[in-house]
Amino acid sequence: MKTPKKNQRGALGNIVASRNRFGDYDRERVSPEQRFTPATERTWGNMADLSDLWNDITEDQREGWWRLAVHVHSRTKVGQSGKLDGRLVFLKLNRVLCTCGYPPLLDAPPLPRFTPNPVQAFSITRDRDGVVFKLKVAQTPVEDIMLFASPPRSPGRRYNSDYAFIGLGSPPEDGEIDFTDQYLKKLLEWRRLEDKKYHRPLDGAKVFIMAVQQVNGWEHEVAMFVRAAVVPPKPGRTGREARGPGAAKAK
Repeated sequence: MKTPKKNQRGALGNIVASRNRFGDYDRERVSPEQRFTPATERTWGNMADLSDLWNDITEDQREGWWRLAVHVHSRTKVGQSGKLDGRLVFLKLNRVLCTCGYPPLLDAPPLPRFTPNPVQAFSITRDRDGVVFKLKVAQTPVEDIMLFASPPRSPGRRYNSDYAFIGLGSPPEDGEIDFTDQYLKKLLEWRRLEDKKYHRPLDGAKVFIMAVQQVNGWEHEVAMFVRAAVVPPKPGRTGREARGPGAAKAK
């Protein structure tokens, strides 16, 4: 049973204070069956390596990160945000760089100055080779564009919180960034998992995309681009047929 609660986090005995998009609530502690994706294991490996690297840099370099930390706050949760220390800022920025495939920064970078997010629209179309995923951009991006995507979802869904990093946006051609190969590669990775939520057919499904600017590990979350689009079914098939026999029989 969920009991409304406010401004609490953590556990007390078998009761855990949690939060979803509808607000705060209490729930019973449950030990879920752990299924770690390759991306999760890579992230944990990066964090372990970065924690060791923090101890290997010089004291002057660590002092630089501590000075930078004075200007950096954590993400707002339950209406609260606090300052981070030098080590956490070091881990925060370098985790993003490792995710993007860049070497870690040993010296603290300056605070970022982002340009407006150039991503304007997201579309999924179909050609003779299959589906095509594209982002429309107003201009060539100045910063990196980190692309996050959801697994195929029900077309009636309006909200998604399950995103995975699929890569950096490639240089645009004719004002569009094509990331079809990146999404289909990630889809194959999802298909190898036993979790049923990753095995919805792609045809007729809805896909959510999040595009975030990045520079030196700083993410411009305030101006992130979030959109969704439905994958067109194959010619001659309705959206209901594309989603499977069970859906086709549903009235």
